[in-house]
Amino acid sequence: MASPISARRSRDPPLRPPDRSRMTARTTNLSTLSGGFVAVCFLVASLLFLTAEPVIAASNPTVTVNRFNHLPSKLAYFDDSSVVMYHDGTEGNVYRSEDEGKSWKLVDGPQQGKAYMLVDHPYDIRQAYILSNGKTHWRTTNKGLSWQAFTTPEPPAVRSGAPLEFHADQKHWDWIIFTGKKCTLWTPWGGSICHDEAYYTTDAFASDVKPLIEYVMHCSWAKATKDFDVHADAMNRIFCIAWEDASSTARSTVFDDPSHLLSKRSEDDSVKFSKRGEMSNRRAAQGTTRMFQSDDFFKTKRLVEFDMGRDARSFVGLGPSRKFLVTALRDIQSSTGGNDGEEMALFVTKDGIKWNKAKFPHGHGLRENAYTIVDSTLHSLVVDVLDTDTGSLFTSDSTGTQFVKSLEGTNRNSRGIVDFEHLANIDGVGLANIKAEKDSAIRTMITFDDGSRWQPVKAPKVDASGKRVNCNVDDQEECSLHLYSVTHLHNSGRVFSSTAPGFVMGVGSIGRGLLPYEDCDTFLSTDAGKTWNMVSTDAHKYEFGDQGSVLVIVDDEDSTDHISYSFNQGKDWNKLELGIKMRAKLLNTIPDNTSLKFLLVGTQTRKEAGSKGRHVAIFIDFATLNKRKCGESDFEKWYAQSATDGSCLMGHKQWYKRRKADADCFVGNKFQDPEGKEDPCPCTDTDYECDFGFVPNSDGKCIPTIAETIPTGECSESWQKTYKGSSGYRLIPGNTCDRSRGVKKDDKVEKPCDQGQPSPGTVAHQTHEFPGLIFDHFYFPESSNILVHSSDGSIWQSSNDGYSWRELQPVGNDADPNSKVLTMALHAYDKKRGYLITGGQKVHYTTNRGVDWNWFTAPLPANGLGIPILDFHPEKSDWIIWTGSSNCVSSTSDTCQAISYYSLDNGRNWNKIDNYVRTCSWARDARLKLDPKLIMCESYKDKNGNQRTFGVNNQLQLISGGNYYKQKTKLFDNVVGFATFEEYLVVAELTESGTTLRLQVSLNGRDFSTTHFPPGMKLDNRAYTVLDSVTDSIFLHVTTHANAGSEWGTLFKSNSNGTYYAMSLEYVNRNEKGFVDFEKMLGLDGIALINVVKNPDEASVSGKKELVSRITHNDGGRWKPLTPPSRDVYRTPYPCNEVGCDLHIHGYTERDDPRATYSSPSAVGLMLAVGNVGRQLAPYKDSDTFLTRDGGFTWEEVHKDAHKWEFGDQGSIIILVNDEEPTDTVLYSLNEGLTWDSYKFGEKIRVKSIVTVPEDTHRKFILFGASPRSQTKSMAVHLDFSALEKRKCTLDPSHPEQHDFELWSPSEERIEPCLFGRQTYYYRRKRQADCYIGTKVVQPHSIAKNCTCTKDDFECEFNHYRDPATGDCILYPGVSALATDEYGQCYSSNWEETEGYWYDRTNYRKVPYSSCVGGERLDRGTRHICSNNPRRHGFFWWATIVVSPFALAGFVGWWWNKKQQRRGYGG
Repeated sequence: MASPISARRSRDPPLRPPDRSRMTARTTNLSTLSGGFVAVCFLVASLLFLTAEPVIAASNPTVTVNRFNHLPSKLAYFDDSSVVMYHDGTEGNVYRSEDEGKSWKLVDGPQQGKAYMLVDHPYDIRQAYILSNGKTHWRTTNKGLSWQAFTTPEPPAVRSGAPLEFHADQKHWDWIIFTGKKCTLWTPWGGSICHDEAYYTTDAFASDVKPLIEYVMHCSWAKATKDFDVHADAMNRIFCIAWEDASSTARSTVFDDPSHLLSKRSEDDSVKFSKRGEMSNRRAAQGTTRMFQSDDFFKTKRLVEFDMGRDARSFVGLGPSRKFLVTALRDIQSSTGGNDGEEMALFVTKDGIKWNKAKFPHGHGLRENAYTIVDSTLHSLVVDVLDTDTGSLFTSDSTGTQFVKSLEGTNRNSRGIVDFEHLANIDGVGLANIKAEKDSAIRTMITFDDGSRWQPVKAPKVDASGKRVNCNVDDQEECSLHLYSVTHLHNSGRVFSSTAPGFVMGVGSIGRGLLPYEDCDTFLSTDAGKTWNMVSTDAHKYEFGDQGSVLVIVDDEDSTDHISYSFNQGKDWNKLELGIKMRAKLLNTIPDNTSLKFLLVGTQTRKEAGSKGRHVAIFIDFATLNKRKCGESDFEKWYAQSATDGSCLMGHKQWYKRRKADADCFVGNKFQDPEGKEDPCPCTDTDYECDFGFVPNSDGKCIPTIAETIPTGECSESWQKTYKGSSGYRLIPGNTCDRSRGVKKDDKVEKPCDQGQPSPGTVAHQTHEFPGLIFDHFYFPESSNILVHSSDGSIWQSSNDGYSWRELQPVGNDADPNSKVLTMALHAYDKKRGYLITGGQKVHYTTNRGVDWNWFTAPLPANGLGIPILDFHPEKSDWIIWTGSSNCVSSTSDTCQAISYYSLDNGRNWNKIDNYVRTCSWARDARLKLDPKLIMCESYKDKNGNQRTFGVNNQLQLISGGNYYKQKTKLFDNVVGFATFEEYLVVAELTESGTTLRLQVSLNGRDFSTTHFPPGMKLDNRAYTVLDSVTDSIFLHVTTHANAGSEWGTLFKSNSNGTYYAMSLEYVNRNEKGFVDFEKMLGLDGIALINVVKNPDEASVSGKKELVSRITHNDGGRWKPLTPPSRDVYRTPYPCNEVGCDLHIHGYTERDDPRATYSSPSAVGLMLAVGNVGRQLAPYKDSDTFLTRDGGFTWEEVHKDAHKWEFGDQGSIIILVNDEEPTDTVLYSLNEGLTWDSYKFGEKIRVKSIVTVPEDTHRKFILFGASPRSQTKSMAVHLDFSALEKRKCTLDPSHPEQHDFELWSPSEERIEPCLFGRQTYYYRRKRQADCYIGTKVVQPHSIAKNCTCTKDDFECEFNHYRDPATGDCILYPGVSALATDEYGQCYSSNWEETEGYWYDRTNYRKVPYSSCVGGERLDRGTRHICSNNPRRHGFFWWATIVVSPFALAGFVGWWWNKKQQRRGYGG
């Protein structure tokens, strides 16, 4: 992150550094340091001063040419003077002009060739500094007329920003912080190890600097800008970000360089906070950055107080923005801050005393390297937050802390610079570029109310020649004006405007979006962006002079020998010959645009320059025209007006005295900025915007997005039922309308107390009724955004965990059935993308978790053939496959067919893949690393007829298509289907007879191996289900009994390549849909639960299955009953307490919501289930609720009756809802089921599901159920438990006795706590810890070691089964064991395990997921030495191998020596 640049000129071209010569307001820029040396300048250039050449006579504006050998590194004007300095960065010299660039002299005093950087004082217009890259530097206090040398202990540091920080108070302008780069200890590879140290001076370096603080990232004065209203007690205050063990007095003995955490200086006036992920030294790896403050130059220091306490660490930025001082740090209290490290907190102070945390709308958290503080105002901060490749603009209130969304889709570049700029001196007007979601077109938007509302820029009707433009300007969606902005700079200073009142210029194009720069033209507005004219074809650089009475442009596409200028506000243009031809690089004038003199810097070709310097600084003087000075009659009142109502702007009528367009005179008020006048207006609706926590709905009304914080003292008594809360509106910050004479939309309103945020220690709820039944719902992962699909076709979205809902309005006619949404799809790999598929060809999609929605046109309507509609690429989010149907509306159609298409740009363009297909998908998967362009299709051989009627006679072929299906290869003639599971590609093939099923498995998509099953087990046409493959093997359920009501099958598990299958367990329960009672525990691999049919013989006749539950802790190698608790929740012994009385739980096949799971991905070890203790599973309504917190080793009953459950905050909160009847009560536990509390949420509903974020990290839940008032409507109940616990759990590995977590390892009562051959430790919250987790805990915490192998690390080898009586693995009768694979063992990549030996195969094989070593190796028979084992050879063989190279080398040396002797070279 970078320290602040105290720069006024913030947007120079790519050649140039930020410079302070144009911007009247100081802005700040903090960004990422990429680790290497960061130059302060954009251009490494050198000047060679040559003789000035007067070119044009005085009858025209005077032109004087100075030639140089290099372009400037920096042009720095002293404010309110004609003095300008020219820095030659290559030669290391600075030149000075006293006449705005007409003549130049080398400055006197600084040593020639030593000018490393030129720094002008941002507040004292007399001071400037020339810094060398050594320890001797120079200063001036008289605008460069004379210079004095001074020294610093170290050379300047530039990695974290400018090395000088200036105090902004006039009495303290001589107070300066200097940051130096201290290098110590040369490394063996030639470099030095460096770090930054800060020093200070209180007399502008007249005396030696004094040390401030070591190992610093960045320091800033509290009084950092002129606009900052610092408290009197903080006038001397300095804030520094430094490593927490940084010394302010003693010299450190640690030679570290913390610079990798700093940030690179950016080229705009924005503040960018970001992250560098590398670690390269001890201090960075072990320590963390803190923010310190001192009022006595760090003789004493203390940590800055934030409301995060000791969690305020890992700071990445500090800098001012007008009236605000801003810092950014890792938000350890966020959902991911402690581990993932992406969420950031922004703190703001307006007085240097109190820091307040910025609040952004729900769902718009800040992440490192993902937000920029852009060109802000005196009234508010403006922050752009990155989301994917575009941003969203947010504006704050007057405190700088409460933000509302202003604009979505803002365009930004890779350095975080955002296309946004306020117009100078015009309140509320700004220009921004957005990237259209539909086609990525860059479009320019304008605001007249400081970002509350945006609209396209109205294009002129005619071009520069008077011809009508090529589009209808009334259709602003397809025909508006778009302008290049700060991400593509082509001149210095502000991009669009200056201090000249109302004058705005830009280079752009008219149409749907912005064209390439060389295809653009030049435009002018004289009414602050309300209307525009094209003033010249082609792109030009432009500049304003004499408060707008002179406009100058120069060609910016090619070399030119002239400029054009206008005296009448761009109506007419005159041509001025320069006398030379050059390529324009910069066009400049003094910062306040009140001069009649301009400086044009350009470059000539070698041929054009001849023997002279190639680079020219052309001085253009319009004052020599000797026009008269304007009188009072030459001026008019010019009002800044909005584009809508044409009168008031930001609550007032702002006007300037401006020269009339046809007045033939010059203003001549040099160095006097135009002064604006304001007349207040009555407040209207347009003077208000949505308050914090509110957003506009489709009707423009501001509705809440979060529960409002109830003011202190309100709703504290039982008799208080209402409170005064926000109306949903606030006056736009900076708006000065007169509320006494107008609308008062921000008056407080009465609200029920139960609508506010819950008081500490309480629960809150909010209800919403949907117009239909809930068909589907899904959360966008890692967000609070959820979608609901209602049976009436409507789509509802909530961005705050269900607190408030808004209906999405699809594009199209509501009465058209084709516009109704049929289904929703979440992108399988990109967490931010979702799709709404309609009955027609429109598909609505989002790429930012529902913040924005757009649509594309599918090539065909979605198919109704039961075929997956969308398929997604695992690495390219824009690569999608669409399978639609053609001619399938009529059931009698004889050409009904499914056709697949692919798109590489998320639906903007489509290419046909194949027709008459059953499915097409990308072959590559997250772990199956096939060719990214490979598409696989199940395609019918005979492509005629009605696809609905196809049977076995029309074979379904599996086609592999490389290069987007252009290179097709038939893999199989007749398949039932194919699918990818982790690293496996599984194909179900029908044999030549067409009656037998055969599974083929591949790890590369080309080579397939037939799967092998134990004797007597052939797939034939049996149904099968692939269950899981995350533990380096495949679990396969093969149906062995398919009669209705008595379905079950055998569970098989493969070896590591998926080809050989051994039986894991028989009679595993499934239902008529093929779903199996099999479920893995989330977060702990290898633990699974199943239900087994206890009475297969009886059930095959009666159809009544009796189920028992089993669990495995070694990935299916051995299954065992669930150990029951000894007593129930009331501490009463169970009636069944004998051998054979176990715990049995209801499984996957009985759930009405298949997304509900026993366990949670973030609550490691926790599982909840409904079941009973007995000899078999009881009916659901006769069951109770059980919990385990150790991965299923032990269980306890936590509540009577069957309940639905959900985990929150990584298991620190569990909620239960009665699942047997309608209820108005939810139960919750904060101690993993030891105790339960209840909360009533109003009306009784029949709860269908409980949902929260997929990661189970929030403390907010949603109950979905049937409305008590209508059987055709549904209800959502939002439950907020976030106020129950206010203390955040402490996780401090260095003091485990003090924190709220314990280390836990899943154990099977072994001598060592091992599972899968390794001792793994996880963090879990102590059961009765009185705190919430909040921060996402990374699991597992550590893997201590690999354990010694035991029998639990082995399973039966292929063709073997486990004897129920003994538990041993024995060979099936009549079959042979697999042959020993000597070659595979000896040439295995895992040489360390085999140690050069191979072993005879046994009845056992090692569980693929186990990492155990040594011990009892049941999978190894007799040992044999490998042929490639070095131990196989004796002494003489090795002696020969060792001696031979030396003997050969000696022979070669002897031969070479003899050869040289023959040539006379040797002695």
